[in-house]
Amino acid sequence: MARFEYDAEQRLVRAASDDVLLELERDPAGRVVAETVNGRTVWSTYDTFGRRISRVIPTGAISRWEYHDADQPARLHTAGRVITFGYDPAGREIERLLDTGVAMTQTWDRNSRLVSQVLHKPGQQRATQQSTFRYRADGYTSAVADGVTGMRQYNLDPVGRVTAVNGNGWHEAYTYDAAGCITSAASPSADSRGPRQYDETLVLTTGDMRFSYDPQGRMVIRQKKRLSRKPETWRYEWNAEDRLAGVTTPDGTRWRYLYDPLGRRVAKEKLAADGSTTERTDFTWDGPVLAEQVRSDGRATSWDFAPGRFEPVAQTERRATSSQEWVDEQFYAIVTDIVGTPTELVDPDGQIAWRSRTTAWGEQIGRPLGAAHTPLRSPGQYFNEETGLHYNYVRYYDPASGRFTSTDPLGINGGDDCHAYVVNPGTWIDPYGLGGALPRKWYNHSDGWTLGLAVFPIAGSHDFEFHVHRNGEEIGVWGSEGWFLKHRLSRIPDPGEVPPHIEGRLKNLSIDLLRKGDRLPEKGSADVTGDKWKRPRLSNKCET
Repeated sequence: MARFEYDAEQRLVRAASDDVLLELERDPAGRVVAETVNGRTVWSTYDTFGRRISRVIPTGAISRWEYHDADQPARLHTAGRVITFGYDPAGREIERLLDTGVAMTQTWDRNSRLVSQVLHKPGQQRATQQSTFRYRADGYTSAVADGVTGMRQYNLDPVGRVTAVNGNGWHEAYTYDAAGCITSAASPSADSRGPRQYDETLVLTTGDMRFSYDPQGRMVIRQKKRLSRKPETWRYEWNAEDRLAGVTTPDGTRWRYLYDPLGRRVAKEKLAADGSTTERTDFTWDGPVLAEQVRSDGRATSWDFAPGRFEPVAQTERRATSSQEWVDEQFYAIVTDIVGTPTELVDPDGQIAWRSRTTAWGEQIGRPLGAAHTPLRSPGQYFNEETGLHYNYVRYYDPASGRFTSTDPLGINGGDDCHAYVVNPGTWIDPYGLGGALPRKWYNHSDGWTLGLAVFPIAGSHDFEFHVHRNGEEIGVWGSEGWFLKHRLSRIPDPGEVPPHIEGRLKNLSIDLLRKGDRLPEKGSADVTGDKWKRPRLSNKCET
């Protein structure tokens, strides 16, 4: 049972569970300047506009950000490197330049959709890597091409679900039932190829895989068929908070997982037969994104994400000596796709150090290219080799089935299918494991307020919500009915806590979105003064 403590302004300052103590230190403006989990602290400093300008993580690695006047990131200083960001007049990123001369340029269409990415080595005109993107009229991706795998074309049904992916030596195909569950798949992977069986929303078979669940709808057994041999079996254990507590792998190895009171996984331990720990990885968080991991053998990996977003920008690897000095530092710039999934790691010389191929649902096919490695997958996801699953903040995702391994924590508000992932992983994201959405669009104000717009499919239509941040900290969620409770927020903002100009902009943006969704009549044909603009939030019910 977790216990939470708040200050006089109802801001979280301390949270404790049986295994983890979380402490937050704030400045007079309420900004978190120190976040400590079991003695491991992330330190932050801010400028006069409330923008975070520096971060120090427990291993001592320092990251510093500079900003343009429009609040867009201008430069990132990390691991002895500098990344400079360039923008067009519309505020879209068109260049990312490493201090060694490595450059990535991007172009956009008039609807602000990414059209191309081009990577250049220092001093070379010829592209090292180039990717292009095409779209349907409704914004869904219809084709992706690059210099390694060639063109992949996506066939979609009317609601945007992937029905086929075709390219040079590559083929995927999917069929769906009326509820949107995949009923059969053609895939490069035997784990996901073939017909599928369900018990309501619980997938029982996918290709060579078989699954069993407990009465709460949580996966407890995952088996992989093998020719003329016993199947490989993973056994999963869950705690009272519906979090994965442990797994026993096919070779009998046991792993244990620890979480902080906010649901973030802070450690994983490999156990000996007597229950003692033989290997441990500690995870440090920077709000909702991973800041670093440190293994018991002294290897550490840290990440820098774009401010306020789930898009990773850089990865740094280091090793601690017996005297606790950090050596063998290796920096990589991270290239991501349309939604923010890493596609390449690029070293300071412009060489591609890592690249992987995945299915439309994120299942890795074959060995990645290059000697480097990253566990980061779709926004909010971390690949666990011992489980074969992607950790997704509040749940775990199985890329072979394209489904979550436990029910939606939102219960009846989570949707018709309690185990469903997003409609189309090439366009939608689900960084919290709570519901799919388009990558957020951010509205920045120089007074420290930022509004993150998320649009997501629900009830056969689309709804929206704004995640409202003050000085980098989320203080409330706003939707078609105004303020409402969601995620770990324990309250809605008090009257007057949010300035009138911010609430006014939230209202105006909401009215525009409601009109675009035909939930409000055209401008001038209805009274939207006061609360008359509000409309009930769309919701679904979960059947299991």
